[in-house]
Amino acid sequence: NFFIFFLSLYSVLWGTGWNIKYLNMNISEFFFPIIFSYILIKIFLERNFFSFKIYSNLFLLSFFLLVLSYLIIGYFEINESEHTANDVLYLFEYTIKLLLFIFFAFLVKEIITSEKELSFYINCFILILVPLYIYLHYRYMFVYQTYHTGVSLDGNGLKNSKNSFGGMIALIYPFIFCKFIKNPKNFFYFLSMSIIAVASYYLYSRSMTTVIIFETIIISIFLMKSSKKYLITSVLILVPLIFLFEKQQEDISEYFSKTKYISKQEIYTFDNKFKDQARGSNYLIFDTHRGWLLHEAINGAKNNYFLGNGISTFRVRDTNYGSRTETHNDLALVLYETGILGFLFLIISIGIISFKSFNKYKKTKKLIFLAAFTSLLGLLLLMNFTNFINTFMFAIIIGISLSILNFEKKYE
Repeated sequence: NFFIFFLSLYSVLWGTGWNIKYLNMNISEFFFPIIFSYILIKIFLERNFFSFKIYSNLFLLSFFLLVLSYLIIGYFEINESEHTANDVLYLFEYTIKLLLFIFFAFLVKEIITSEKELSFYINCFILILVPLYIYLHYRYMFVYQTYHTGVSLDGNGLKNSKNSFGGMIALIYPFIFCKFIKNPKNFFYFLSMSIIAVASYYLYSRSMTTVIIFETIIISIFLMKSSKKYLITSVLILVPLIFLFEKQQEDISEYFSKTKYISKQEIYTFDNKFKDQARGSNYLIFDTHRGWLLHEAINGAKNNYFLGNGISTFRVRDTNYGSRTETHNDLALVLYETGILGFLFLIISIGIISFKSFNKYKKTKKLIFLAAFTSLLGLLLLMNFTNFINTFMFAIIIGISLSILNFEKKYE
């Protein structure tokens, strides 16, 4: 229970990027020794702790070979160009994270081994999130008097880490939503849903809001076909949302176009700087800074025949003008750096877990499987807006989904 609690604590605090006072350690750095101690304890108590199934071993072997192959390609690409030693160091650090986090996903499966333990994780997540967000909301709205909530305790860097903080909330949200659907009279879950609704607007994280709306629609659609009880609850949730959308279309449009508090001229000036600097033609999809990054990723992958340019090469490409900017889109990044092989490996891997979760939901009608399925779809959607793949959070979501698939067979 201690390790599950710490896992939920880390899931909430990871996005804040806070340092631990007096220890001068980032929350992520503090997390490593805790997990390492868990591994040592489990090895001491269980000799067969690392006895993976053959399919898991094949997956891990394939993943390691894929990553190491593109590590070598990336190393020669970076080494042959006029890049600094820091770029090579970043390459190795990034690769180590990828290898470490996929291992950590399988470790989460060993930490959370039953529905009761998963419920404990979700409840701890809520108990930590609710007072934390209320405090942050109070600080930013009433003390700092800003137009949206941030995560920095001193109010500096208003927009820093809000997408990371909001992104993890969005990926755990399906589990909280399904708990609320199952027991809508429970004040604890009602409060958590209310706080998430407020955070979806005031964190001003469009990626978080988009993912949560998408997940709400997906779950509601399936629940409407399930039973009369779930149908009524889903309708009571969707109808106010539709009414709100109809009445507040202009405000919603300004929210997602980022023009509610930032002038269009300011946004156009920022985007045009990249347009004039990068090229004269239009971007492939969106005529914005992010559109330019997506354009660069897809064209860069195509120019290399979709074979992959090597890990951590996107940020040091010649057309990045030395800014070391990432793609802000994990799917585009994977396509650029590992080609069609790495892209398909990622999509198929997540697709298999999603398909199995959905199949278990169809057979059992257990909401826990629907939540896992929806969270994975939300993960794929979130990856279109962020660079999330080399974090513990990506591994935690994958690990939780693997855990749920390995719960007791009584659900089958």
